[in-house]
Amino acid sequence: MCDLICRCTEDNEGWVYRSISNRVLGGKSRYRSSVLGKTLPDVLKRLATPEMAFIELKIGTVREFFTEDGEVINRAQATTFRAGPRLVSRIGEFSLDTTDTLSNKIEETIILKAVKQDHTDTGKFIAYDDDEKTAQWRDDLQVINEWIAGADLELYQDGFNLGVMGKKRLRRVFNNGVFTQGGRLWGGFWQNVKKERRRNFLTINGEGVTELDFGQMSIKMLYGKAGVSLPEGDLYRVPNLNSREGVKKIINAALSSDKELTRMPQVTRKVFPELDQFSFEQIINAVM
Repeated sequence: MCDLICRCTEDNEGWVYRSISNRVLGGKSRYRSSVLGKTLPDVLKRLATPEMAFIELKIGTVREFFTEDGEVINRAQATTFRAGPRLVSRIGEFSLDTTDTLSNKIEETIILKAVKQDHTDTGKFIAYDDDEKTAQWRDDLQVINEWIAGADLELYQDGFNLGVMGKKRLRRVFNNGVFTQGGRLWGGFWQNVKKERRRNFLTINGEGVTELDFGQMSIKMLYGKAGVSLPEGDLYRVPNLNSREGVKKIINAALSSDKELTRMPQVTRKVFPELDQFSFEQIINAVM
Protein backbone atom coordinates (compact mmCIF):
# COMPACT_ATOMS: atom_id res chain seq x y z
CA MET A 1 0.00 0.00 0.00
CA CYS A 2 2.84 2.40 0.84
CA ASP A 3 4.53 1.68 -2.50
CA LEU A 4 1.27 2.32 -4.32
CA ILE A 5 0.54 5.56 -2.44
CA CYS A 6 4.01 6.89 -3.35
CA ARG A 7 3.71 5.73 -6.97
CA CYS A 8 0.22 7.16 -7.34
CA THR A 9 1.44 10.50 -6.00
CA GLU A 10 4.12 10.59 -8.72
CA ASP A 11 1.89 9.22 -11.48
CA ASN A 12 -1.74 8.25 -10.82
CA GLU A 13 -1.51 5.61 -13.54
CA GLY A 14 2.00 4.41 -12.65
CA TRP A 15 2.76 0.73 -12.07
CA VAL A 16 4.86 -0.94 -9.35
CA TYR A 17 7.04 -3.92 -10.34
CA ARG A 18 7.52 -6.88 -7.99
CA SER A 19 8.62 -10.47 -8.51
CA ILE A 20 6.27 -12.99 -6.88
CA SER A 21 8.10 -16.16 -7.88
CA ASN A 22 8.54 -18.78 -5.15
CA ARG A 23 12.26 -18.83 -5.89
CA VAL A 24 12.52 -15.16 -4.93
CA LEU A 25 10.04 -15.13 -2.07
CA GLY A 26 10.98 -18.49 -0.55
CA GLY A 27 14.45 -17.73 0.80
CA LYS A 28 15.51 -15.49 3.64
CA SER A 29 17.36 -12.26 2.94
CA ARG A 30 18.57 -9.37 5.06
CA TYR A 31 17.57 -7.08 2.18
CA ARG A 32 13.91 -8.08 1.91
CA SER A 33 11.02 -7.14 4.16
CA SER A 34 9.37 -10.00 6.03
CA VAL A 35 6.14 -8.92 4.30
CA LEU A 36 7.55 -10.25 1.02
CA GLY A 37 7.00 -13.93 1.74
CA LYS A 38 5.18 -16.79 0.05
CA THR A 39 1.78 -15.40 1.04
CA LEU A 40 2.31 -12.22 -1.01
CA PRO A 41 0.92 -13.57 -4.34
CA ASP A 42 -2.33 -14.62 -2.67
CA VAL A 43 -2.63 -11.26 -0.88
CA LEU A 44 -2.15 -9.37 -4.17
CA LYS A 45 -4.72 -11.51 -5.98
CA ARG A 46 -7.28 -10.93 -3.23
CA LEU A 47 -6.67 -7.17 -3.27
CA ALA A 48 -7.28 -7.21 -7.03
CA THR A 49 -10.67 -8.98 -6.88
CA PRO A 50 -13.74 -6.93 -7.98
CA GLU A 51 -15.04 -7.04 -4.41
CA MET A 52 -11.85 -5.41 -3.08
CA ALA A 53 -10.63 -3.30 -6.05
CA PHE A 54 -7.67 -1.91 -4.08
CA ILE A 55 -5.20 -2.77 -6.85
CA GLU A 56 -5.06 -3.59 -10.56
CA LEU A 57 -2.82 -6.58 -11.20
CA LYS A 58 -0.89 -7.88 -14.21
CA ILE A 59 1.04 -11.13 -13.80
CA GLY A 60 4.15 -11.93 -15.86
CA THR A 61 4.57 -8.54 -17.51
CA VAL A 62 7.73 -8.28 -19.63
CA ARG A 63 9.78 -5.28 -18.54
CA GLU A 64 12.45 -4.02 -20.93
CA PHE A 65 15.58 -2.06 -20.06
CA PHE A 66 17.16 0.19 -22.69
CA THR A 67 20.46 1.88 -23.39
CA GLU A 68 20.57 5.62 -24.14
CA ASP A 69 20.47 4.72 -27.85
CA GLY A 70 17.23 2.81 -27.43
CA GLU A 71 18.78 -0.67 -27.67
CA VAL A 72 17.18 -3.33 -25.48
CA ILE A 73 19.81 -4.66 -23.07
CA ASN A 74 17.65 -6.78 -20.79
CA ARG A 75 14.18 -8.25 -20.54
CA ALA A 76 12.69 -9.46 -17.29
CA GLN A 77 9.30 -10.73 -16.24
CA ALA A 78 7.68 -9.30 -13.16
CA THR A 79 4.24 -8.87 -11.69
CA THR A 80 3.00 -5.30 -12.00
CA PHE A 81 0.27 -3.61 -10.03
CA ARG A 82 -1.09 -0.12 -9.52
CA ALA A 83 -3.66 1.62 -7.35
CA GLY A 84 -7.19 0.41 -8.01
CA PRO A 85 -10.39 2.51 -7.80
CA ARG A 86 -10.93 1.96 -4.08
CA LEU A 87 -7.35 2.88 -3.12
CA VAL A 88 -7.40 5.91 -5.43
CA SER A 89 -10.58 7.11 -3.72
CA ARG A 90 -8.96 6.67 -0.27
CA ILE A 91 -5.84 8.57 -1.37
CA GLY A 92 -8.05 11.45 -2.50
CA GLU A 93 -10.38 11.33 0.52
CA PHE A 94 -7.55 11.50 3.07
CA SER A 95 -5.12 13.60 0.92
CA LEU A 96 -2.41 10.94 1.21
CA ASP A 97 1.06 11.51 -0.23
CA THR A 98 4.65 10.38 0.35
CA THR A 99 4.81 12.25 3.68
CA ASP A 100 2.36 9.67 5.06
CA THR A 101 4.84 6.84 4.42
CA LEU A 102 8.17 6.18 6.11
CA SER A 103 11.02 3.74 5.55
CA ASN A 104 11.32 1.19 8.31
CA LYS A 105 14.32 1.85 10.55
CA ILE A 106 15.27 -1.84 10.43
CA GLU A 107 15.64 -1.73 6.64
CA GLU A 108 19.16 -2.87 5.70
CA THR A 109 21.45 0.07 4.95
CA ILE A 110 24.76 -1.79 4.50
CA ILE A 111 24.59 -3.35 1.03
CA LEU A 112 27.09 -5.82 -0.44
CA LYS A 113 26.90 -6.37 -4.20
CA ALA A 114 28.37 -9.24 -6.20
CA VAL A 115 30.82 -8.84 -9.10
CA LYS A 116 28.99 -7.64 -12.22
CA GLN A 117 28.97 -10.14 -15.08
CA ASP A 118 28.66 -7.55 -17.89
CA HIS A 119 27.59 -3.95 -18.54
CA THR A 120 23.88 -4.86 -18.23
CA ASP A 121 24.36 -6.35 -14.76
CA THR A 122 23.49 -3.97 -11.91
CA GLY A 123 25.07 -6.21 -9.28
CA LYS A 124 23.20 -8.80 -7.23
CA PHE A 125 22.77 -8.18 -3.50
CA ILE A 126 24.61 -10.94 -1.65
CA ALA A 127 24.47 -12.27 1.91
CA TYR A 128 27.18 -11.57 4.47
CA ASP A 129 27.89 -12.13 8.15
CA ASP A 130 27.99 -9.08 10.38
CA ASP A 131 31.16 -8.13 12.22
CA GLU A 132 32.26 -5.14 14.30
CA LYS A 133 32.83 -3.00 11.20
CA THR A 134 29.46 -3.60 9.52
CA ALA A 135 27.68 -3.12 12.86
CA GLN A 136 29.49 0.18 13.45
CA TRP A 137 28.78 1.40 9.89
CA ARG A 138 25.09 0.60 10.37
CA ASP A 139 24.96 2.44 13.72
CA ASP A 140 26.72 5.48 12.21
CA LEU A 141 24.35 5.53 9.26
CA GLN A 142 21.34 5.34 11.55
CA VAL A 143 22.51 8.53 13.26
CA ILE A 144 22.90 10.26 9.89
CA ASN A 145 19.51 9.06 8.62
CA GLU A 146 17.74 10.13 11.79
CA TRP A 147 19.24 13.61 11.46
CA ILE A 148 18.18 13.86 7.80
CA ALA A 149 14.67 12.59 8.62
CA GLY A 150 14.32 15.34 11.21
CA ALA A 151 15.67 18.10 8.97
CA ASP A 152 13.51 20.29 6.75
CA LEU A 153 14.92 19.71 3.26
CA GLU A 154 13.45 21.72 0.38
CA LEU A 155 14.28 21.56 -3.30
CA TYR A 156 11.63 22.55 -5.83
CA GLN A 157 11.65 21.10 -9.34
CA ASP A 158 8.79 21.13 -11.86
CA GLY A 159 6.49 22.47 -9.18
CA PHE A 160 7.22 19.69 -6.69
CA ASN A 161 9.17 19.90 -3.45
CA LEU A 162 11.58 16.98 -3.76
CA GLY A 163 12.36 17.33 -0.07
CA VAL A 164 8.85 16.05 0.61
CA MET A 165 8.42 13.80 -2.42
CA GLY A 166 11.91 12.33 -2.67
CA LYS A 167 13.78 9.65 -0.80
CA LYS A 168 15.94 10.77 2.11
CA ARG A 169 17.19 7.49 3.57
CA LEU A 170 20.84 6.76 2.75
CA ARG A 171 22.59 3.41 2.30
CA ARG A 172 26.21 2.36 1.88
CA VAL A 173 26.77 0.14 -1.15
CA PHE A 174 29.94 -1.98 -1.37
CA ASN A 175 30.98 -3.66 -4.63
CA ASN A 176 32.55 -6.84 -6.03
CA GLY A 177 31.67 -8.94 -3.00
CA VAL A 178 34.12 -7.19 -0.66
CA PHE A 179 33.86 -4.43 1.94
CA THR A 180 37.05 -2.77 0.69
CA GLN A 181 35.52 -1.46 -2.57
CA GLY A 182 32.78 1.12 -2.80
CA GLY A 183 30.98 2.12 0.37
CA ARG A 184 29.71 5.50 -0.80
CA LEU A 185 26.43 6.87 0.50
CA TRP A 186 23.50 6.48 -1.93
CA GLY A 187 19.74 6.95 -1.96
CA GLY A 188 19.23 10.67 -1.27
CA PHE A 189 16.98 12.48 -3.74
CA TRP A 190 19.50 15.36 -3.98
CA GLN A 191 22.12 13.05 -5.52
CA ASN A 192 20.11 12.74 -8.75
CA VAL A 193 19.67 16.50 -9.12
CA LYS A 194 22.00 18.50 -11.37
CA LYS A 195 24.91 19.99 -9.44
CA GLU A 196 24.05 23.62 -10.22
CA ARG A 197 20.44 23.18 -9.11
CA ARG A 198 21.48 21.44 -5.92
CA ARG A 199 23.92 24.21 -5.03
CA ASN A 200 21.49 27.03 -5.79
CA PHE A 201 18.11 25.71 -4.65
CA LEU A 202 18.57 23.05 -1.95
CA THR A 203 17.92 24.35 1.56
CA ILE A 204 18.26 22.64 4.94
CA ASN A 205 16.09 24.14 7.68
CA GLY A 206 15.70 27.22 5.49
CA GLU A 207 19.42 27.77 4.89
CA GLY A 208 21.39 27.34 1.69
CA VAL A 209 24.05 24.65 1.35
CA THR A 210 27.79 24.66 0.67
CA GLU A 211 29.44 21.83 -1.21
CA LEU A 212 33.04 21.02 -0.30
CA ASP A 213 35.18 20.02 -3.27
CA PHE A 214 38.65 18.59 -2.66
CA GLY A 215 40.50 19.37 -5.88
CA GLN A 216 42.46 16.63 -7.69
CA MET A 217 41.84 14.30 -4.76
CA SER A 218 42.19 10.97 -6.58
CA ILE A 219 45.59 11.70 -8.06
CA LYS A 220 46.82 13.32 -4.82
CA MET A 221 46.00 10.11 -2.98
CA LEU A 222 48.04 8.17 -5.56
CA TYR A 223 51.04 10.41 -4.91
CA GLY A 224 50.53 9.83 -1.21
CA LYS A 225 50.37 6.03 -1.60
CA ALA A 226 53.57 6.15 -3.67
CA GLY A 227 55.27 8.38 -1.08
CA VAL A 228 56.14 10.95 -3.75
CA SER A 229 56.02 14.71 -3.22
CA LEU A 230 53.41 16.59 -5.23
CA PRO A 231 54.75 18.57 -8.19
CA GLU A 232 53.74 22.17 -8.69
CA GLY A 233 50.72 23.10 -10.79
CA ASP A 234 47.64 21.28 -12.01
CA LEU A 235 48.14 17.52 -11.72
CA TYR A 236 45.70 16.84 -14.57
CA ARG A 237 47.63 19.01 -17.03
CA VAL A 238 49.70 16.85 -19.39
CA PRO A 239 52.13 18.41 -21.93
CA ASN A 240 50.79 18.43 -25.52
CA LEU A 241 47.28 17.37 -24.38
CA ASN A 242 44.85 20.27 -24.21
CA SER A 243 41.94 18.42 -22.65
CA ARG A 244 42.34 18.53 -18.87
CA GLU A 245 38.87 17.00 -18.50
CA GLY A 246 39.82 14.16 -20.86
CA VAL A 247 42.99 13.40 -18.89
CA LYS A 248 41.00 13.38 -15.64
CA LYS A 249 38.45 10.94 -17.10
CA ILE A 250 41.19 8.61 -18.37
CA ILE A 251 42.86 8.54 -14.94
CA ASN A 252 39.56 7.86 -13.17
CA ALA A 253 38.66 5.15 -15.72
CA ALA A 254 42.04 3.50 -15.16
CA LEU A 255 41.56 3.62 -11.38
CA SER A 256 38.11 2.02 -11.72
CA SER A 257 39.28 -0.83 -13.94
CA ASP A 258 40.92 -4.04 -12.79
CA LYS A 259 42.69 -4.32 -16.16
CA GLU A 260 45.06 -2.08 -18.07
CA LEU A 261 43.22 0.24 -20.45
CA THR A 262 43.57 -0.83 -24.08
CA ARG A 263 41.19 1.64 -25.73
CA MET A 264 39.76 5.07 -25.13
CA PRO A 265 36.98 4.99 -22.53
CA GLN A 266 33.70 5.95 -24.16
CA VAL A 267 33.05 8.84 -21.78
CA THR A 268 36.27 10.58 -22.85
CA ARG A 269 35.72 10.74 -26.60
CA LYS A 270 33.65 13.92 -26.54
CA VAL A 271 36.20 15.85 -24.49
CA PHE A 272 39.37 14.89 -26.36
CA PRO A 273 39.98 17.14 -29.39
CA GLU A 274 43.36 15.43 -29.96
CA LEU A 275 41.81 12.11 -30.99
CA ASP A 276 42.38 12.89 -34.66
CA GLN A 277 46.04 13.76 -33.96
CA PHE A 278 47.19 11.01 -31.58
CA SER A 279 46.51 7.32 -31.16
CA PHE A 280 45.13 6.08 -27.87
CA GLU A 281 48.50 4.48 -27.15
CA GLN A 282 50.20 7.85 -27.49
CA ILE A 283 47.63 9.53 -25.24
CA ILE A 284 47.78 6.90 -22.50
CA ASN A 285 51.59 6.92 -22.61
CA ALA A 286 51.57 10.72 -22.21
CA VAL A 287 49.25 10.42 -19.22
CA MET A 288 51.36 7.64 -17.65
